[in-house]
Amino acid sequence: MTLEKLDSSFEIEVRPPESAPATARELRNVARRLRRICDLLDDGQPLTLEQIEVTQLTTGLIRVEKLLKRRKGPTNPKKRKAKPLDLTADHLTILKWIGERKFATTSHVQNYLLVKKATDRLRELEQAKYMTAFRYERHKGLLSEKCYWLSSRGANCLTMRGIKARSETRFNISPPEEINVQFATMQLELPHQARLAGWKVVEPQIFNSANPKGKRQTDQTTAIANALHRREERQLQEAMVRGQNVTVRQEAFKRNKHLAEIPFQLNHHVCYKLDSEAVMVFILCPPEITGQFLEARLKEYVEVAKRVKVWTVFYSREFVEIWTEPINAANLGIATLASLPQLFKDYPPETLLKLGEKRP
Repeated sequence: MTLEKLDSSFEIEVRPPESAPATARELRNVARRLRRICDLLDDGQPLTLEQIEVTQLTTGLIRVEKLLKRRKGPTNPKKRKAKPLDLTADHLTILKWIGERKFATTSHVQNYLLVKKATDRLRELEQAKYMTAFRYERHKGLLSEKCYWLSSRGANCLTMRGIKARSETRFNISPPEEINVQFATMQLELPHQARLAGWKVVEPQIFNSANPKGKRQTDQTTAIANALHRREERQLQEAMVRGQNVTVRQEAFKRNKHLAEIPFQLNHHVCYKLDSEAVMVFILCPPEITGQFLEARLKEYVEVAKRVKVWTVFYSREFVEIWTEPINAANLGIATLASLPQLFKDYPPETLLKLGEKRP
């Protein structure tokens, strides 16, 4: 029995049986048989039914299947080419800003970066392959906002312009989880709210081989020491006006004994006002906070909290309840991301107002 007409579009699949692995010689025999079938088809010669049926060989299964009339596309289609893009100042601003951190979401760029039509600029950079995007809120599906980080092309673009990107060597990071995005939001929102209220911010440093910790005093400790120095100096002047004997206290002030409780190398967010004694410390608590993390911070700041207001900041109230007791026992305050504007507005806290002092 012969087939007079056969479409030359076909698929060939070779599947060796699991029980009998094919050797190199046996596979060459299979390939020779397939080439014979292909030659017959190219020459327009008819094939026997035995040649196009499913044939069981000792080494594998050869199957020749006729395709549909409408030919299918390739199994592995080529990747979509990047759209050409003329980088503007806004594009470079976004690339540089995201390059300074691991990743950023659409709302991060819209809220903390002064770029017009930020969503359009992000989409253009993604289509041009300067950034990679991922919908990180899995429970929302397609309604989730996107999270962006630099691709190798974006990192190289910054490098060619002499801009050092923090994420340059790790542009192939895995997609961030939602809790990572929440903590990144806290790191951006705290300085943003502080600057809106007229405060200066000292952010934590990253110590590594390029920036060793050494024995130097951190900027956070310096900011706290300056504020406490002004407070002690003011209280000495007020005591002298009231006629009190402050000789011993003045000697202690000259020796900086009022700064004895302050650790030398604090490294958390410190907000202060220039030429003022207003200062606060903020410890950002990640959503996946552990008891070991909190215990170490409470031990470090239990003495500082007697002189300066120290806040533990959580993303929302749902993360607070189980840690309330140890935080209160250490005389630290508890705040959430939503309460930050009110904290700066209501400074100084009541716990810092000494007897006889009036709220400024």
